[in-house]
Amino acid sequence: DEITALYNGCTVEFAVEPDTFYITISVSGTDPQKCANVANQIADTCQKVYHDGFSYGQIGTIRTAKEPGSPVSPNKTQNALFGAAIGLILSSVIVILLDLIDTTIKSDDDIAEIYKIPVFAEIPDFESQGR
Repeated sequence: DEITALYNGCTVEFAVEPDTFYITISVSGTDPQKCANVANQIADTCQKVYHDGFSYGQIGTIRTAKEPGSPVSPNKTQNALFGAAIGLILSSVIVILLDLIDTTIKSDDDIAEIYKIPVFAEIPDFESQGR
């Protein structure tokens, strides 16, 4: 199960680890220090609420949140490679589609192939030959 919420400008996500009693708190946002503080405050609040409501058992924090050394997102290299791959695929598809829908006759061989008739003469295009 998973719950996502917005707290103090950070996206907070709670997830229950399968087959355990652990709850993972993930916080993401634009300010890493602020998000680490939010995660730690939520963990402390959960402990206080548990101890106020239950007199048995215990609850604790396994690992406190710290500011990451490098941004988790966006991964600029991965995004650039992904964009280049999508651009290459799209341009290839466009070129193939344009070739498939092009019905212009480019040479006398095209006429002979399409209409199955021989070509006896051809009118030269002086402008394309540069005179």
